[in-house]
Amino acid sequence: MIQGLPDTKTGRLDPDNTVNVASQEVTMVKIGSKAPDFTANTTKGPITLSQFRGKWVLLFAHPADFTPVCTTEFVEFARRHKEFKDLNCEVIGLSVDSIYSHIEWLRHMEESAKVKMDFPVIADPEKTVANLFDLINPDVQLTVRGVFFIDPEGSSVSPCTIRSRSGATSTRSCGASRRCRP
Repeated sequence: MIQGLPDTKTGRLDPDNTVNVASQEVTMVKIGSKAPDFTANTTKGPITLSQFRGKWVLLFAHPADFTPVCTTEFVEFARRHKEFKDLNCEVIGLSVDSIYSHIEWLRHMEESAKVKMDFPVIADPEKTVANLFDLINPDVQLTVRGVFFIDPEGSSVSPCTIRSRSGATSTRSCGASRRCRP
């Protein structure tokens, strides 16, 4: 069961309180800068970015659940998930959709594409994490299609925004992940 994060004042679980930022200071992530730590509710339960220290992290954002291009990208990330794992790379999805939307969408993709979605997807309706990584399109208030490779020490090493054919994000990301390794 997916639960919300504890409310910082009452300590009670609140499904609407989906993201807590470790630091109050919010700045845009730049190449080589330290990736901002965060705690967020995901389809796999709460995570913090710092829990993945010692591994590469591929944080990718998509504009919206249940859209054709985002669906093909997610299916391809799921199909290539073992390749990322073999490279010591954790995959994390992100959008401003709710946890409930994510869960239903992932179920739909697993049934229709016959793949297992084994990576967490961050629910960020308040846009907290997306704003930390400058991934919000101000015209429509949705996340843009973007990818961040975060090295095992927690530095943001390769932010990029990808606009390409369906499914190309995961293929390009896997190749880039191989190149980023020491």
